[in-house]
Amino acid sequence: MPNTYSPVNIEIFIRFFDEKVKNLLKNQYELDIEDSYQPLFNYTCYIKILDPRGVRRAAFYWLKNYYVEKFPYSDIYIDFKNNQIIDIIEKSLLRLILKNSLKIENLLLDLAEKYQDIPNCNIFLLKELQEREEGEEGGEGNQSNHSNHSNHSNNSNHSNHLDQSYQSYQSNYPSHGIREITKLSIMNSSVKQFDNIQEFLDLLPTVCKNIKKVRFYDLFFIDPTMELKLCNVIKSQKNLTSINLTYNFVNILRLISVIKHQANSLKKLVLRYIHHNDMFLLNTFDQLINLEYLEINECYPINIILEPLIRANLKLVTLKINDIEIRYDLVESIIKSSGSTLKHLELNIYIDIIENSLPLSKLCPNLSHLDLKVSIRMINDDDDEYVDDLRRKKPTFFNYINHLKHLKYFSADFTYYVMSYIEDFDRYINFINFPSLRFISLKDQYYSSSNSFKRRFDHFSTMFNEITFYIDSESDEYYLDPLEDFVREKKDSGLSLNYTFDGYYNFVATDRILY
Repeated sequence: MPNTYSPVNIEIFIRFFDEKVKNLLKNQYELDIEDSYQPLFNYTCYIKILDPRGVRRAAFYWLKNYYVEKFPYSDIYIDFKNNQIIDIIEKSLLRLILKNSLKIENLLLDLAEKYQDIPNCNIFLLKELQEREEGEEGGEGNQSNHSNHSNHSNNSNHSNHLDQSYQSYQSNYPSHGIREITKLSIMNSSVKQFDNIQEFLDLLPTVCKNIKKVRFYDLFFIDPTMELKLCNVIKSQKNLTSINLTYNFVNILRLISVIKHQANSLKKLVLRYIHHNDMFLLNTFDQLINLEYLEINECYPINIILEPLIRANLKLVTLKINDIEIRYDLVESIIKSSGSTLKHLELNIYIDIIENSLPLSKLCPNLSHLDLKVSIRMINDDDDEYVDDLRRKKPTFFNYINHLKHLKYFSADFTYYVMSYIEDFDRYINFINFPSLRFISLKDQYYSSSNSFKRRFDHFSTMFNEITFYIDSESDEYYLDPLEDFVREKKDSGLSLNYTFDGYYNFVATDRILY
């Protein structure tokens, strides 16, 4: 999960902490916060992402930087898990964000054991805030203390104006806390269960009813109790449009089956590294008739997912499949049912598998984005008959992708064996008909010669203004020297050379010449 709040941002928020909290930090913990940064306006109203772990990280790094600047030669150790100052800042900042954010849209929750438990759930319901405010009536409230304190500073006019704006904002825009979130991401990389986290997961489906997108990561560590809690989150939503489930190699039948409760509204489904063997899933996926975006990455067995989706007769706009079982027959059926609605396609294909398949121009003629990983299923260099047969199939790939009239983006990533067996690759690629193309990337692990590159450049430089060739920096000088000479010669023609360390060679052409 990203660090949503940086250490610098903490300075913006400290000014609005309760006076009791600031006095505690100053007097008991001897923190010098008298000269905290005075913001021009209330930044908390603009916060739309709540990452409780990011709040704690920000408090940790702020405190660490504070001690480094205050005591540059000390070796003060700050315990991330157990530190009362961090606890105080974490809770105060959470209160401030929950109370004053105009609308928190995205909730990120990392359940990693290193973070330990989260604060009590009442803070997310604003109950604690309401109780504190009721106990501070009679001139002891947060804002009056700010104003009284600012009378002793040189910036009193600015502070009074800021505090009045702060109070006016609170009156006009009452906080909803997490009640109005539309995105929920949970990363569960721990087998240890913490009390507040479990209570919070029970709370979510009762408070949050308008979530549109959910992402559950590291489901490998999920236990039956937590699975049930996540099921309740999905079931309780009014119109869930996107579900992303990642990493599970054990049974999560309930979590997958509950997806059918959102069949009418679900537009996007992402499944990554989900291994299962339960045929009951067939009763779930064939109900997802309104899907527009489908992404499946190394799920096994893939037929458990694809066969019911074929029956759903999908009309997808985006399809991304990394099929490790080579079941192109099933993938092709999904492509065919989507037909002219399909605009974005990402596949891994095998040349010797698609030999008798329909070309994409017949299956999905309106493609605008095509990203392919191209392989050969098996290589047997000792079998001359097999090798000759394979080389006879080299036009197969080009026939498969040709005549896509609306294609704007094309990327192909070739394994080593593919390029080495298509000896006259550039002759075939030069005849590909992509009249609307704006970007092309041809990436492989095989570099034949500078002459081959020159032919490719001569062809694509008539269509594109900028061409970049990425070459592995450890390539033999036999290849590098003539290539570098050619690039210097064609520098004014928009050609550039970049060195990489990944062992690949990538030809990229952009900025189409428009006539």
